[in-house]
Amino acid sequence: GNFWTGVSEDAVSGHIQLLIPGETACFACAPPLVVASGVDERTLKREGVCAASLPTT
Repeated sequence: GNFWTGVSEDAVSGHIQLLIPGETACFACAPPLVVASGVDERTLKREGVCAASLPTT
């Protein structure tokens, strides 16, 4: 479910925020992070981590 997703999303979100300079770099840092963390790509987009950075461009 979404319980474990919250924990992973927390760690991933922290990494993404540090890597993202405030632009559409999400796509560039998401794939490696997802693979390294073992989190599903859809999970990241679902949580709104990437979506939140896209409109902030």
